[in-house]
Amino acid sequence: MTQRARALSQLSARPAGIERLLIGGNEPTLHPDFSALLAAARPAGFRTVELMTNGYNLTTNAVEYAAAGVSEVVVPLYAAEAGLHDDVCGARVYEVVVAGLDAAAAAGIRVRVHTLLLRRNLAALADLAEMVATRWHSRLGVALLRDKGSFDFAGEAPRFDAAATTITAIAERYRPYGIGTPLCLPTGDQASPLVAELYFRSQARAKGAACGGCAAADRCGGPVTAYREQVRPIA
Repeated sequence: MTQRARALSQLSARPAGIERLLIGGNEPTLHPDFSALLAAARPAGFRTVELMTNGYNLTTNAVEYAAAGVSEVVVPLYAAEAGLHDDVCGARVYEVVVAGLDAAAAAGIRVRVHTLLLRRNLAALADLAEMVATRWHSRLGVALLRDKGSFDFAGEAPRFDAAATTITAIAERYRPYGIGTPLCLPTGDQASPLVAELYFRSQARAKGAACGGCAAADRCGGPVTAYREQVRPIA
C-alpha cells in the first residue's frame, strides 16, 4: 500500500502539462487516507480524475468524490441481475454497487462499466450491455479472462468462438467494446477508459499459430496468453 507521505509527494511532483490523474489498485477507496489524497488532487493541478473501483463505496461517497474532481468511475458488473453477479463475486453486493453507480451518475460522474467474459455470464451479456446503455448512457466494456488464479480458468473461461458469437449477436447500439482484447474479437469501435486499458493491457498476452495469417497481426497485441491457440484470424 502506498504510504500517505509518498502519495502526497507524487501528487505535488505533477509534471508540467500533466492534468489527468488515474487511480487504481486492488481497491483504492479502502486506503485509510483515500479521502485526504483525493482532496489533494485538484490543489496539485490535476483537472480530471478517473477512478477504477469495485463501486461498493460509491453510494455514500459519490458526492464527495465528485467535489474532489472525480470525473469518471470504472466499475465491474457481471450481470444485470443480482443472483448471477453475486454468484460470481461470492458475496451479496449487486444492489449496493448498482445504487453506487446511480449515485455517481446523479453526482455528475461519468459511469463506465466493464465485465469479464465467463461461461456463467455469457448468455446474460446482451442484457447487461443493454442495461449499461439505457441506465447510465454508457457502453459496456469486455475483457477476456486470464489464467491468474482468481477464477477457475478451465471451468470459467468460455471458448473464444463462443464469446465472439455472443458479442456478434448483440444489437449494434449496445455492442460492447473490448479492453485489451485482440482485434479478431468482434467488439464495438469505442475507446476504453485509459485506467482500465492500462490495467488489462499490462496482463500477459501472446500470439498463437492462427495469428500468423491474420491481416491485423501488425496492429494487434494478441489475446491473453491462455487464449493464444483459440483466436480466429482476420482475412
